[in-house]
Amino acid sequence: MSAKVKYQEDVKQETKTTKKYVSKTKGEFLLQSNYFVDILLQSGKVLFGDSVTNYVNSVADRVLINEPELRAQLTFYTLRSEEPNAFSTDQGMIFVTVGLISQLENEAQLAFILSHEIAHYQKRHTLSVYMEGQRIFSDNTKSRSATLDDKIRNFSNHEKASEYQADSMGLARLSKTGYDCSEAIGAMFVLQFSHLPFDDFAFNSKFYERPMMVFPKSLLLDSIPPIKLDGDSEDDQYSSHPNIANRRSKLEDQLEDLTNCGSSKFASTEAQFYLIRTICRFEVVRLELIARNYPGAIYNSTFLQKEYPQSLYLKRAIGKSLYCMAKYENLGKNNDGTDSYHKVEGNQQQCFYLFQRMSDEQITSVALRYLYDLSKVDSSETILAMRNDLCTDAVFYHNMTMEAMQKSVRTYKEALADTVKPVVDTATKTAEVKKDSSSSPSGYVSKYDKLRNEKKKKEKKEVVEQKNAEVSKFHMLAFGDIIDETGVIRMFEMAESKAEIKTQAKEAKEKKYANMSSYEERKARQKEGKKNNTPTPLGIDTVLVVDPFYLYATEREGYKLLESEAGRYRLCSEVSDVAAAAEMPIVLFQMKEFEKTDIDKYNELALLNEWLEESANHDEVVVIQSETEFASSVCDKYHSDHIMITGVTSIKQHRSNRGGVVLFTILCWPLLPAGIVYALTPEHETYLITGIFNVKSGETEMSRVSRLKAKARSGYIGSQLYDIFTGIKKEPSSTKK
Repeated sequence: MSAKVKYQEDVKQETKTTKKYVSKTKGEFLLQSNYFVDILLQSGKVLFGDSVTNYVNSVADRVLINEPELRAQLTFYTLRSEEPNAFSTDQGMIFVTVGLISQLENEAQLAFILSHEIAHYQKRHTLSVYMEGQRIFSDNTKSRSATLDDKIRNFSNHEKASEYQADSMGLARLSKTGYDCSEAIGAMFVLQFSHLPFDDFAFNSKFYERPMMVFPKSLLLDSIPPIKLDGDSEDDQYSSHPNIANRRSKLEDQLEDLTNCGSSKFASTEAQFYLIRTICRFEVVRLELIARNYPGAIYNSTFLQKEYPQSLYLKRAIGKSLYCMAKYENLGKNNDGTDSYHKVEGNQQQCFYLFQRMSDEQITSVALRYLYDLSKVDSSETILAMRNDLCTDAVFYHNMTMEAMQKSVRTYKEALADTVKPVVDTATKTAEVKKDSSSSPSGYVSKYDKLRNEKKKKEKKEVVEQKNAEVSKFHMLAFGDIIDETGVIRMFEMAESKAEIKTQAKEAKEKKYANMSSYEERKARQKEGKKNNTPTPLGIDTVLVVDPFYLYATEREGYKLLESEAGRYRLCSEVSDVAAAAEMPIVLFQMKEFEKTDIDKYNELALLNEWLEESANHDEVVVIQSETEFASSVCDKYHSDHIMITGVTSIKQHRSNRGGVVLFTILCWPLLPAGIVYALTPEHETYLITGIFNVKSGETEMSRVSRLKAKARSGYIGSQLYDIFTGIKKEPSSTKK
C-alpha cells in the first residue's frame, strides 16, 4: 500500500473519530508521518521475522496481556541502528533499535521502554507535539515580543510534559505485568550511559604488537580521565527531553506509592534475553563499521572476544577496521566517522588514542600483519583481498619492500646483540690499558691520539644512533619474526609487482600534464570529465538495480511527497521496460512489488542498501568495504558482480533572469506580452543520476549525471536509460578479440 493511500485512510479515520474537518497542519503531519514510515519500512533497516523482533513482540505481549484491543492496534519492530533509541508513530508502530537492546541489563527494562512508547501512542504525543510546535513557531499574534529562545523553551516544556506523562503511564502499566518496577529506574541509568561501549575495560595495546614490533610510549596514554557521572543533571530548559535526573526523581516518587509491583526481571529465561542482547551487540559492531567508527568497533569487538574468543566474525570486524583506517591514512583523508579520542569517555579512550596517533605507515604495518595472521585461519575472499590491497599500499606509499624490511630486521638483531655483549673482567681491562700505554712510558697521550680516540667514539655513537633509529621504525619490523616465511615472501612479491604498475601509471599521468599550462590542463581535465560521463563499456551480462528513487520539489513548497512517490512508481516501470528493450538482463529490487512472503528478497535489498550506504560514507576513498562479503552473497545468487542505483531529481523554480527579461521587453514594448509570459512561466530542471558499482572491488565503474532543462519527460528519461543499458553491455575495447 502506498503512502498516499495510507494518508487518505488516516484522514478519513481522523474525520470519523473527531467528527471534525482535518486542518491543514494536521493533514501535513499525517502525510509526512505516513511517508516517513513508508520510507523507513522500505529502507531495509527494519527487521522482519527475525529472532530479535520476535522476542520484542513476546515482551510486548506480556506488557499488554490485559489489553487485547490495544495490542491489536500496535506493531513492534526492531531497527538496524547502533543509536540507543526507541520511538512510536501515530500509526501504531513502535520501533526499538538494536543499539538500545544491546545496552539493556534485563528484560524488565525493555518492558518499561515499550510501556513508555505505548503511552506516547495512546496520548498521540507525536501529533500533539507537532501541532504545538507549528503553533508556537508560526503564531506571532500573541507573542510578538517573544524571542526565539522563548519559543524554543515553550516548545521544549511541551515536549518534556509528554515525556513525563509517558514515564508515569509506562510505570503504571509495568506495575500490572509482574515485572520488577524498580527496573524503570535502571532503564534511566541505561539511557544516561548508553553513549558508552558495552563495558568499560582496560584496552590492551600489546595484542597488536609482535615479537619485533613494539609500540613506543608516545602511542600510549599516561592516564585515563574518569567517566563523568553527573551528566544526568544538565540544564534542560532548551532541550526537547527532560534530563535523566528529573525523570528518575519523578519515577522514584511514583514508585513509592505503588503497592502491587512484581519482582521479575525476566518473564522468559535469562538465557534467551542474553542471547538476544548478544545478537544485537554483534549487529552494533557491524553497524559501527558501516558508519566508519573503526576504533569503536575494535573496542566493542575486543570486549565480546572475552566471551567468544574463537569468533571469526569478531576477528574479521577488527581486521576490517584496521584495514579501513590504514586506507584513509594512506590517502591522506580525514575519517569524520570517528570521534577524536578526547571526545570519548572511559578506557576506550586508549583504543581511540592508539590508532589516531599512529602515522600512516605505522597503522598500515599493524593492519597488514593482523590481516596476514587472520588470513591463515580465514581464507575468505574479502579478507584476502583486503590483505593484498593493503600490502600493495605498503610498498607503494611506504617502500615496505621485502629487501627494505630484511635490512631493518638485520639492523634490529645487530642492535639487540650489542645490548647483550659479555662484560670484560677488570684484570683483562687492566692488561689492555698497560699494553696500550707501553708505547708511551711516561703515560703521555698526544693530541693526535686524543683526536683519533674522539673520532672513534663519535663514529661508534653515530652507528649506535643509526641502529636505534632503525629499530624505532617499528612498522618495518611487523614481519620480522616471520620474514622468511613463504607466504610473506609471495605476498610481497605480488605487491611489489602491483606497486610498480601503479607507479608507472602515476608517472604517466604526471607526465601527461607536465608541459601544459594551467589553462590547458584544466581544459584537458574537463574533456576527461565529459568522457567519463558517457556510458562505459563494461561487458556486463546482468546488473542488480536497487530500488530507483524519484524526488520532486518546487522552489515555493519544497519537497512534494505524493508527486515523488507517484514518480518513483513510474520510474520503476520505465527501468524494466527500457532494460527489456535494450535486451539487458536486470534484477530489479522494487520495494512496492514485495509481498509479505518476500522476506528473503527484502533482506537481500537490505544488504545491498547497506553496501551502498557504506560506499556513500566513504565518498572518494576507494576501499574493499566491510559489507562486501554480505552483498557478494546476494550478487552471487543472481550471477552478477554489479549493482546499479539510478533515480530522478526534478525541480520547479522561478526563472533566474526574469527581471532582466521583463525590463528588456518594457523597453521593446511590442515584445512585452511575450516577456510577461516568459517571466511567469516556471523553469524546470531534471537530473537523471546513475551509478554502476563493482561489489567485489568496491570501485565505481560508471557515474553519470544527465541534465535536462525541462520537466522529467518519460521519453527523455527512457532514452538516457537505454543509452546506459546498451553502453554497459558492450565489451571494453581492450578485451575484444
